[in-house]
Amino acid sequence: MTDNKNRIVVQHALGEPAHALRVDREDVPEPGPGEVLVELVMAPINPAELLMLRGQYGYRDTVPPVPRRTGVEGVGRVVAGASDAIPEGTSVLLSGLPPVMADYRVAPADRLVPLPPGAVAEQVAVSFINLQCVLLNLRHPSLRAGGWLIQNAANSAYGRAVDKVAHRQGYRVINVVRSRQAAAEIADASGPVLLGGPDLRQQVLEVTGGVEPTLALDAVGGESTGHLADTLAAGSTVLTYGLLSGQPCSVDTRLVVFRGITLTGFWLPKARAETSPDLLSQISREALELAAQGVAAVPVAAQYGLDEAVRAFEHADRSGRNGKIVVVR
Repeated sequence: MTDNKNRIVVQHALGEPAHALRVDREDVPEPGPGEVLVELVMAPINPAELLMLRGQYGYRDTVPPVPRRTGVEGVGRVVAGASDAIPEGTSVLLSGLPPVMADYRVAPADRLVPLPPGAVAEQVAVSFINLQCVLLNLRHPSLRAGGWLIQNAANSAYGRAVDKVAHRQGYRVINVVRSRQAAAEIADASGPVLLGGPDLRQQVLEVTGGVEPTLALDAVGGESTGHLADTLAAGSTVLTYGLLSGQPCSVDTRLVVFRGITLTGFWLPKARAETSPDLLSQISREALELAAQGVAAVPVAAQYGLDEAVRAFEHADRSGRNGKIVVVR
């Protein structure tokens, strides 16, 4: 059974959550041939969502227009239009089928991926996209078997996933954070945890025995990008995927000219488009299995109902929280 109205979290303007967001209501959609009706179980608020609120996600023609329905990943439950392949009550992955922050949505049955038996819906909802990105990043040609990579924002959900998955694949990870409090949050990290700063190269060489990493994953930008680049072996790559500082990446030109350091970007939609369908399917299956196993478990700091979506986004926008903010039906 479904309710008469479908609540949908919609961004109507650019700005802070209270100004930009509204919970709209419309009729519950009806599934057509080959479609099912899925009700929301849980959707996390990812950093990309917060950037979209302010028009800072994308560049020129890739900036999402408003109004925009929110939610890029999550878990749902089939409630109508079920088939033998996807029976009613099946928990399914909603990643790749945005927008998901609504009571109900219609989806093509052949694009739905059921959760593995025993999977914890919360962990799949908050970690699948991160794990898919990590698996793609770890295929970068700069990485060497058994070698070192370095990352900043290591206490983030993404950073935790990098540490755990890279360790499973035989790589060694240097985790860089901004404070001792952040370091304490990832005391269980597989690799060493260092405080970022101008002396980062010296710290890295001390923990690696003089070995330079060959890949850096940068979520911060600004001076932090340059600090990571300074630790790398000649001919290595800084892969930038985040904009946490809000500042342009700053890398010493001498590193580029005389050391051959490359600065490039990672954006999941572009990476998906450039990856063969077979490989992408393989990576997605692996990401789902890792999420189901809780390999890179992500703490959930708070849950909010759809009617409290504005408060949820405000909470997600605050610094100092330890865990994801999620929206539930």
